[in-house]
Amino acid sequence: MNDIVYDVVNGRGKVIALTDATIEVRFDNGRRITFSPEGYLNGIRRLFWHNPLVLDPPKSLNEWEYARKVIVTTYLLLTDRAEV
Repeated sequence: MNDIVYDVVNGRGKVIALTDATIEVRFDNGRRITFSPEGYLNGIRRLFWHNPLVLDPPKSLNEWEYARKVIVTTYLLLTDRAEV
């Protein structure tokens, strides 16, 4: 309860109700939306603890795969997790 969360459409919000099956959030824009406990709405993950980073992928698949591997590897190193 009262956690601050981030929805990719509505921005910043505050958790105002919790059940075993739902999270209800009131957003700064006044909207109230109910999500699954994992942050899904209609099968799409939209709710996060922080504003997620979104990258524009380059047209080249090789460039994108290289960038993706660098990002994932760096994240795993910083979070002390296992190999990719």
